[in-house]
Amino acid sequence: MTHLGSSPFRGRGGTLRISFSPSKKLPEISPRNPQHTMSTSNTGVVTQVIGSTFDARFAENAMPEIYNAVTIDFTLRGVKSTLVGEVAKHLGGGIVRCVALASTDGLRRGDACINTGAPVSVPVGEAVLGRVFNLLGQPVDERGPVHTTERAPIHRLAPTLTDLNPKTEVLATGIKVIDLLCPFVRGGKIGLF
Repeated sequence: MTHLGSSPFRGRGGTLRISFSPSKKLPEISPRNPQHTMSTSNTGVVTQVIGSTFDARFAENAMPEIYNAVTIDFTLRGVKSTLVGEVAKHLGGGIVRCVALASTDGLRRGDACINTGAPVSVPVGEAVLGRVFNLLGQPVDERGPVHTTERAPIHRLAPTLTDLNPKTEVLATGIKVIDLLCPFVRGGKIGLF
């Protein structure tokens, strides 16, 4: 053990000594779900939950890429849930920090997580016109599943200038008040509440 020194703050217990061993490895945390083990290259273990983020440990040679989706199956009050997180940062030592795309209520250290090997993607094409989706590309408009095989990641490169149309076109929403008083430009960012 190497002692870093004493703290200038003296309390009831006297001097506070902080020590560490540089050669000591992090302790292994076994997954709560016996179906998943650390030997599988795409499986990891939740090591820490901090608000809407969580840390997960994977094998160092099989860490998920930045923006890859990580899924966790867990049970809260008897209800099975699947949480999807997006890798935001590599912390080193096989540990990644993920941003949860839903509530982390019920998520605990030791829960098994799976690297999907791909970023979060959403359906695209003619079949999605007029439909309402959540962030994960799941329809929330109660009109059934989306019949399309084409999907695109939520993080991708912007189109090149040669692919863009320089003409300004109005997006017809079909809502008379919007189309008349404040028409939207096609291709712009729109928020309607």
